[in-house]
Amino acid sequence: MISLTEPIIHFILETEFKKLPPSTIHATKRCILDCLGVAIAGSRSLGVREVVDLAVEMGGIKESRIWTYGMKAPAQQATFVNSVMAHALDYDDSYRPGIIHPTCSTLPTTLAMCEKIGGQSGKDLILSVCLGNDIACRLAAALKPYDPYDHKLPPWRNSAICSAFGCVVAVSKLRNDSFKTVRDALGIVYSQIAGNKQCEIDGATVKRMQPGFMAQAALSAAFLAQKRVSGAKDIFEGTYGFFEVYGNRNANPAEVLEGLGKTFRVEEIGFKVYPCCALIQAPIEATLELKRTHRLKPDEVEIIKVIASPMVVSEVGREYVPGENPRVDAQFSIPYNLATAMIRGDVNIGDFELEAVTNPERVRFSKRIEIIDFPGMKGGLPITVEIHTTKGERFSKTLEERKGDIKRALSDEELSEKFYKCVGYSDFSDKKKKAKLISEMILNIEEREELESLLDLL
Repeated sequence: MISLTEPIIHFILETEFKKLPPSTIHATKRCILDCLGVAIAGSRSLGVREVVDLAVEMGGIKESRIWTYGMKAPAQQATFVNSVMAHALDYDDSYRPGIIHPTCSTLPTTLAMCEKIGGQSGKDLILSVCLGNDIACRLAAALKPYDPYDHKLPPWRNSAICSAFGCVVAVSKLRNDSFKTVRDALGIVYSQIAGNKQCEIDGATVKRMQPGFMAQAALSAAFLAQKRVSGAKDIFEGTYGFFEVYGNRNANPAEVLEGLGKTFRVEEIGFKVYPCCALIQAPIEATLELKRTHRLKPDEVEIIKVIASPMVVSEVGREYVPGENPRVDAQFSIPYNLATAMIRGDVNIGDFELEAVTNPERVRFSKRIEIIDFPGMKGGLPITVEIHTTKGERFSKTLEERKGDIKRALSDEELSEKFYKCVGYSDFSDKKKKAKLISEMILNIEEREELESLLDLL
């Protein structure tokens, strides 16, 4: 197998801020803005309060902020908690070729380490997040997570197993580690990586914690490497290296090195319009467009058919039955989200509160959504939504790309509006008053010689 570990480490050590193209710097700032916005919105979501309470119980050195809670904890604990809140709403950014949410791990890790070691600038923050996201996305895409032969996704979650390496990259760059320390840290985190999809099927709260577990593991790996604990050396290309263990028959490790240091995958990261699984974004968009165009009312709809690939059907096409954690069930349900879109004319954060996801009207309407498995389709797109009315009419919309992905990217104005919406959803009056200030500071963060002023606003 092609050698990957050494080129990746040299890339980490040798890339400087001045080598980043302006478009890459801007794209990284957009990731930071979006991540902080969805984290503020998710800071009181299911599972977050529980991990905050655990951090308080565990105590320890007050090194890094837990966002929105006005307290500090050891860097590892703060990283974990902040990552959980950033991923809790499933509203965070995503890199479609790798099916990965990168920034919900790399940003909490980077900011926690910035506080722990001190003296970091806005340029340091941008560079570390950029490099961490780049490696995480490259690894995820090279795994070829969608298997066209089996028409399904792998059992593990790239947002966990690949982001673990991205977090190590970010920390190593911040600390200006040596070649050996970086290699050991990558090898040590490889011994810890984990994350599977069973929690999604079971609607478990822990789904939103898996990227946080790996961010926390990355910090442990970095600290151990600094203390000269050794890790595996041939991390990616070894006999039992990453691609041998996690790659399917289509994995192409060589892709990791294509354009490494010249092009940065952060520029290809997309942002969600709706707070739910990426595979549901296009069906919601198509349904809302049909509703608006034809002025459809819920009681005029006889059935909604969604024609999608076998993979989409297996991932998010199951009948909506609110379970033990119905908010998680709803995040991964086409029927629930299309029922909400038709009844409310929108899908937003409030539609995943307990009262909404157990609403009898929405549960009943979800039975009118039929998900049709079309074997000729592969991947998440295209999708077709057909609305059949009680008058015998049929309206159809097909989407080849979804709003928010790189080919239909959100503008800076739209992304800022999403940030304001997220902050507005929270119950923090101080954050609402300072939302514009936070946004402007992030979008100009490379000009700041310190990060304390930003962190104070969180």
